[in-house]
Amino acid sequence: MVRIEPELAFILARDLPARTAPYAPAEIDEAVGAVHLALELIGSRYEKPEEVPFAEHLADRLLNDGLYIGPRIDAGAAREAASMPIAVSAAGSEQRFDAAHPDGNPLLPLYWLANFLRECGRGLRAGEAVITGSYVPSFEVPAEQDVSVSFGSLGVLNVRFGG
Repeated sequence: MVRIEPELAFILARDLPARTAPYAPAEIDEAVGAVHLALELIGSRYEKPEEVPFAEHLADRLLNDGLYIGPRIDAGAAREAASMPIAVSAAGSEQRFDAAHPDGNPLLPLYWLANFLRECGRGLRAGEAVITGSYVPSFEVPAEQDVSVSFGSLGVLNVRFGG
C-alpha cells in the first residue's frame, strides 16, 4: 500500500529572492508559472509513527516521502479551489471525499512561505514546486495497480505506484 494526500503544486516561473520588503500576494501570484495536480507521498522510517514525538517527525521530514506531480491544470480555477469533491478509484473500489483546503485558499500557505523565507534571508527559485496543504487526510491506495484521483472539475490524476 502507498499512503497519499491530494494537493495542488504551484510551480514557480521566476525567482522570489530574499529582500527587505514583504512580497504582496499579487507579486507571488505573478511568479507562479503553472499549477499541477499532485500527490504527496506519505511515509515514515518508524514502525509505529503514531508513537513518535513531533521532534522526531520533524527530523523524518514530517512524513513527506516524496511528491508526484501530475497534469497541469487551469491556474485560475486552482486559485479558487477552496473545496471540491475528490474521488479515488483503485482496485475496483472508489472512495469519495467532500474535500476542503485547510486554509480555505490554496495560495495562502505559498504567500506565507515566500515571506517567511524572505525574513530568513532566503528565497524561492524558478522551477521549484510548492505544495500548500492536503485537501483530505492521508489515505492508502494499492501499489502495483492503476489509481485514479479526480479533483472535482480541476482534472484527474492517473498513477500506478511500484511495489
